[in-house]
Amino acid sequence: MRDLSGGLGMAFSNEDIRYRHKKRFVITPFNGNTSQCKPSGYDLSVGSISFSDGNNVRFLIRSEVGENDSNSVTIPPSTNFIVCSREKITCSRRVLCTVHARATLSAQGIVMNPVTIDPGFDGHIILFMRNVSDSEINISTSEKMFTLIFHGTVSEADGEITSNEALLRTYKKSFGDNVTEVIENYIDNWNSPENTEVHEAAVAEMRKFRSRSLWRRKLGHINHNIFGARDQHALKSFSMGSARVFLLFGLPYIAYSILFPQSLFAASFPRIEEVDNTIISATVAALITGSLWMWGRLLFTKR
Repeated sequence: MRDLSGGLGMAFSNEDIRYRHKKRFVITPFNGNTSQCKPSGYDLSVGSISFSDGNNVRFLIRSEVGENDSNSVTIPPSTNFIVCSREKITCSRRVLCTVHARATLSAQGIVMNPVTIDPGFDGHIILFMRNVSDSEINISTSEKMFTLIFHGTVSEADGEITSNEALLRTYKKSFGDNVTEVIENYIDNWNSPENTEVHEAAVAEMRKFRSRSLWRRKLGHINHNIFGARDQHALKSFSMGSARVFLLFGLPYIAYSILFPQSLFAASFPRIEEVDNTIISATVAALITGSLWMWGRLLFTKR
């Protein structure tokens, strides 16, 4: 479920992923309406795999980015290998990701340590994996290797961001130049003018959205929840939005009408002469305090 706070500090469902693509993050290529977009996250497919069998470097690489080929490679028992995702990921400073191995591969004996993708990351996901079983395991380029789980942050992150280049330098120390060269060649081939144009256009759209005022983004969330949501929580989202609008505008209007009943646009409330002025003053003060608190949250809370 999305709330009107924009999913702060929450993991994204498949509906959130489809809605927040090009707003919080970019995946290229993105297949939001396929089985890759799961309730818990987004499954990434194989771009390339490389490992050494002792004498030679063995590898698997997609023949063409965007083509659903079915080339495969066999991973020997007790073998370490490096996987590079087919998809390129760009995160805003308001989202981070965790990467986990898919259960179907783990059941066969493919293991990996879960890793964190920093806010602001831009590149392919490159992971160290191992076949811990006693059997050979066949992996094809159509395989979905791991799941990317998105988490919204309460405020924008800062600091240094890990890049593909820095990660590959680390892998070179463990695997050598020949194994990591396969990954580098795949990334270079992926960055063709056509793919780069598509990805950069999506990133530009995300940055344009992030540059909008908080008001415009909030209105977009409300509009989507009222008119675009198809899940069972649409009514609840609408109720939350209505409550916030009332706190922001309804309370000041009621207070204005009580204080200045004869003024233009003031609402007509029944006047009870017996009511003490102290009660009226306390009511007005509570209305104004509630409204100021809501406005303060909106204007001064980092989003």
